[in-house]
Amino acid sequence: MIKAVIFDFDDTITNNRTLDYMSFRFLSEEHKLFVPTEKEILRMRRANFLAPEMIATAIFEKSKGISVLLNISDLLDERRKFLESDDASRWLVPRKGIVKIVKGLASTGCFLFVASIRKRKRPTLLCLSRLGIRDCFEQIFCGNKGNIYRKIIEDYHLQGKECLVIGDKIGDIIPANSLQMETAGVPDSYGHIPDCYTSLFSCMDLNWLIKYVKSNRRKSI
Repeated sequence: MIKAVIFDFDDTITNNRTLDYMSFRFLSEEHKLFVPTEKEILRMRRANFLAPEMIATAIFEKSKGISVLLNISDLLDERRKFLESDDASRWLVPRKGIVKIVKGLASTGCFLFVASIRKRKRPTLLCLSRLGIRDCFEQIFCGNKGNIYRKIIEDYHLQGKECLVIGDKIGDIIPANSLQMETAGVPDSYGHIPDCYTSLFSCMDLNWLIKYVKSNRRKSI
């Protein structure tokens, strides 16, 4: 019986394409650097999972002579700080249909959680509040995914098999599998999906989720 559904935040609840582009645009405005167009960033992201490093390298190479005090590591650090800022949360948009899905799951009686790798909880809270689904979640956790999953199991007296984890990265899925949780991988904002690491199945959207949880709970009653 599924008693808890644990969502990753970035690229699972949200679509981060706009935020991704704005993070690099921020670097341009801050340091008057070259920044690839939104289409160029989309192309690099789709071609390579490690695209932030590629994009930072492109910015650095095409900006030589403009700022000699910066390097690729500096650019990536500044980008991460921007992504963690409260202001950046306004560029987070919901995954298609996610608000309806979350509200539907909340009506099933199972616990809903968010497990985010972000260092700060506030941008996540701001986004969920703006979408009108903050109160659907029992708790919002930030930090190491394995530690979060274990805390949920312990604090809510659950078994791993009673939890379903939804995420877009292998870092969401592997720790859950190790705790015998059900897992499902969904595409991130650029279409990458961790299909070979899911113990349940991979899916191109989350429309199946409410039906699956309701059916699972009925079978266990």
